[in-house]
Amino acid sequence: MTTSLSPAAVNAQAARHVQTSTTVDGHLKNLITDVESVLSVSKSDMTAALRATTQRFADSVRKSALEHLNAMATNIRNEAKGQAALDKEHERQIINMPIETSRFLGATGR
Repeated sequence: MTTSLSPAAVNAQAARHVQTSTTVDGHLKNLITDVESVLSVSKSDMTAALRATTQRFADSVRKSALEHLNAMATNIRNEAKGQAALDKEHERQIINMPIETSRFLGATGR
């Protein structure tokens, strides 16, 4: 493989992006649940404002940070697949070179 990162390393990084997104989403759900618990005890305007603010915050984080993390994971995987295909094509081209050239370049002639 000619790239500096293996497909396994690239996929592991993409998986970490997805896991981070999932973890943050879980924390946001817990936050909203906690605020709802407070709201069930206190019906003040301040608590209602906290609820609305918390919901807007959670929606904003989901829309910006979490969507970006998931998109980055998808992009990382797609680029890794593209790089692997390009590496295979280059390997094929080297193997198909005349014998003298391919030996010089280290091709095994599989």
